[in-house]
Amino acid sequence: MEKWSIHRDGQYDVAQIKYNLDGVSFVMCDDKRTERPFEIIFRHENIVAYNITDETYRADLWKCDSRFYKSEDSEYLNIFKAKSPLFPKNAVHYLIIGTNTIVDIIAKAEPEVKPCEKA
Repeated sequence: MEKWSIHRDGQYDVAQIKYNLDGVSFVMCDDKRTERPFEIIFRHENIVAYNITDETYRADLWKCDSRFYKSEDSEYLNIFKAKSPLFPKNAVHYLIIGTNTIVDIIAKAEPEVKPCEKA
């Protein structure tokens, strides 16, 4: 998997998951709560699949050197490719490694990333 440069490297966690008419978004906060949170938004029409896992059960990711990755040839992506002849050719596996939450998303387009509005 290659690093996905959507934000500077650091320690982040998924603070909130939002489901709405437009799609699914993940609000990311730095562990020290010193930076403004940012949101990663995947539109419904681009989402093929997603999985949310407690980090306790993903020991394979405990020593990663980044929090954001993407791949066109990951094990997770290839499981779906093998099961469906209709699987979209342009789908990409996006991986968000939070301090407590791991998110795997297969999508047909890059998500939107933006700072969260001030509370």
